[in-house]
Amino acid sequence: NVDGKAIALNAGGKAGTSAGFFLPLDRAARALALLQADEPVPRGTLQAVCVHQPFDEASRLGLPADTEAELRARQPSLRGVLVLSELLPEGPAAAALEVGDILLKVGGEWCTSFVDLEAALDDSVGGSVALTVCRGGAAVERTVRVDDLHALTPSRYIEFGGAVLNELSYQQARNHAMAVKGVYVAHPGYSLRLARVTKGSVICAAGHEETPDLDSLLRVIRAAPHGSRLSLRFYDVNNRGHAQLSSLLVDHKWHPLVDNRRDAATATWRAQAVALDAAATPAAAAEAA
Repeated sequence: NVDGKAIALNAGGKAGTSAGFFLPLDRAARALALLQADEPVPRGTLQAVCVHQPFDEASRLGLPADTEAELRARQPSLRGVLVLSELLPEGPAAAALEVGDILLKVGGEWCTSFVDLEAALDDSVGGSVALTVCRGGAAVERTVRVDDLHALTPSRYIEFGGAVLNELSYQQARNHAMAVKGVYVAHPGYSLRLARVTKGSVICAAGHEETPDLDSLLRVIRAAPHGSRLSLRFYDVNNRGHAQLSSLLVDHKWHPLVDNRRDAATATWRAQAVALDAAATPAAAAEAA
């Protein structure tokens, strides 16, 4: 500010414009203090998105006049409230909340800012929070599970046939309004490109097994013999309604299967070769032939 004091953290901007995006320092300062104490930084999420709406819009959505008056009396500078704008399918909030719900209380306390909401969620990771929302003019109470945002952010990927695959991230799921599950093709490499599986696809089944995560896909790949054909069911994130089938030529000889995991302590990636099932090794396949 004009006094030379830091009041926000720059989060990004838009090229070719003067637009900038900033985060309030409250949560950044908390994260810094935890890092300085060598402690983890918990991040909670309901897999939902809120937007700040002025009181005029909140009134249109059903916020009672007496509730608005009480909020203004508590915080004279308050100009609006938080409103649910997005709910990720199959997320913890999907069955409990609705788009257009006005957030009133979290854990029994009035909650009208993003900082208050994030603080409540970060303190409840792995547990649940009691929410009071206004829906159509009536107060509705719900208890919602709080997911670990770190667990929804990929910290692992596998390499197979020259391809790079990771579990679908929370951020990608938000971009495309889809559930946070499935194996995402970050780079198709040699084998997947031949099978016409493009970058940005989600592999939802391999062989006869569903593949909601990397471990399920790894089990199928490890057991598939070198040189065999493996059926894949997948879809493009931009066209989820159109599932596609393809046949993948399994190559364990020229493209070893590698599991890469991020080491949070050192902020480095550790690669480890994945042992194949005995019948799937190139040598075993050659002897069988």
